[in-house]
Amino acid sequence: MSSAGLVFYREVCRAIRKLPKDTQSYYRVVAREKVVAHRDEDEPERIGKIIQRSREDVAWVLKKYSPTKDA
Repeated sequence: MSSAGLVFYREVCRAIRKLPKDTQSYYRVVAREKVVAHRDEDEPERIGKIIQRSREDVAWVLKKYSPTKDA
């Protein structure tokens, strides 16, 4: 795994702690599965795209579980 991938995985783990307790274990499993699925990637451009897309996904999940002002 690249160092960028490892740094990002740590970021994801910290972000998961912001989620409701009852959802954290699910997202930990999903994050770990994604790391395992992509750990053999060695092309820097591909790794960058995976991380970029994953950042968008993390932001979406955090927004999904954050309280809204409209409610």
